[in-house]
Amino acid sequence: MRQSGRGVAITSLLAVMVSALWFSADPSWGQTTRAYRAPRTADGKPDLNGIWEALGTAYWDIEAHDAKPGPIVAMGAVGGIPAGLGVVEGGPLPYRP
Repeated sequence: MRQSGRGVAITSLLAVMVSALWFSADPSWGQTTRAYRAPRTADGKPDLNGIWEALGTAYWDIEAHDAKPGPIVAMGAVGGIPAGLGVVEGGPLPYRP
């Protein structure tokens, strides 16, 4: 059965109106009505504790370092340490004895 052009237009308009009402009635699933507020420390500053990951050669050493082989020679470069320039400015860290 074939619909007339007017019937298709009315059906399309109804579909758009129902969709608009459906999505505007409530917040989407998982959304809340209040804004997120990050945890704060006792003095009101943002609490930055958590999991931090180093994605460079600073993972092995923050000072400049040479490449080192892995623990098992037969495994090749697996477990080896790449050389790195380091992230410390001005030379070595000022450790005290």
